[in-house]
Amino acid sequence: MSAPAPPDIDWDALAREVERRHGATTVLLYGSHARGDATAASDVDVIALRASGETARDLEPWRGLEMDVHVYALDRLASLAETRSAALRDARVLCQRDGVGDRLLADVRARLAEPPPALAPGEQAALWAWGDKMRQRILAPDPQMRAFQRATLLVEALPCWAQVRRRWFFGGKEALRSLPREDPAMAAAYAAASAPGADVGALHRLLDVVFDAKLGRPEPRGSLAAGSDLSDAALLEAFESQAIPCSRWHHKEHLRVAYLLLERGSLEEALGRMRTGLIALNGRHGVPESLDRGYHETLTQLWLRVLHGLRGTWGAGAGFEAFLERYPFLLDRLLSRIYYSRERLRSERAKREFVEPDLAPFPVAPPGAL
Repeated sequence: MSAPAPPDIDWDALAREVERRHGATTVLLYGSHARGDATAASDVDVIALRASGETARDLEPWRGLEMDVHVYALDRLASLAETRSAALRDARVLCQRDGVGDRLLADVRARLAEPPPALAPGEQAALWAWGDKMRQRILAPDPQMRAFQRATLLVEALPCWAQVRRRWFFGGKEALRSLPREDPAMAAAYAAASAPGADVGALHRLLDVVFDAKLGRPEPRGSLAAGSDLSDAALLEAFESQAIPCSRWHHKEHLRVAYLLLERGSLEEALGRMRTGLIALNGRHGVPESLDRGYHETLTQLWLRVLHGLRGTWGAGAGFEAFLERYPFLLDRLLSRIYYSRERLRSERAKREFVEPDLAPFPVAPPGAL
């Protein structure tokens, strides 16, 4: 069912009312009424320009209409064109003096003919880092917080998609209308992620599309160069700041980070830091989420628990290289087959949450060893 049509509005009378209330000399209509897609529930969005005075906002209704009037002094004209170009794309002049409204809209059209200003390097890095953090936040254990973070992702995904591609963002409704034409993959990913009951995989796929690795993620400050020799502290810092490139992130580095985290905290603390770091690093590298790719909770816990048990047997403080000399089989990535059947480890449940081994128990440290 289509939304009820908006009432007929006497735009000349409305402009005169805004002039009277605010001493305005120029009045512009923007938003849904200017675009022609308003409904009976739509506000009337107006910009009023006057000779001087403080910036103000007026929500007082007029003739039963919900009004949203933004009032600016004429000396704000240039900054108005700069900061509200996207909102004013479809604006039209209701009344003006000395062609002020026409000049403002001409400036807006000129700005919109070019891509929006590029984000500063630090802002670009922060935007991508937000995507990494959301991969962890949407897994929040508290149901209310998890629902909040998922809703946040759906709201912010659309403007982030535009920012990453340096495109103008004209609001959520416009984005949803235009995405099937401009980016069918994003349209499909958003539809799947916003569907009732969408699973975490759909949310991760949405993040994969928004932060498409092929677009070239900005390098964070201090990004690791291939071939660097890293101290233990430097490796942990690089891991937790997502500064390790794919060329330096292999199974042995996984093991070393896990070992170092276990040296610095309890098993549960190490698991938490490893989980957070891996999800963020996968996002940094653009690793897609699927059954056999991306973050795997049971595999992560397997390696941490095996190392924890063996460290208790060997004794803490020996150092990672000495530890590997004592247990060289840890370098075999197929070690998981000792503990898990293929069917159990490759299940959706094992990827999503920890499941106990079904073939052999993990090694256990002697009481009081750690």
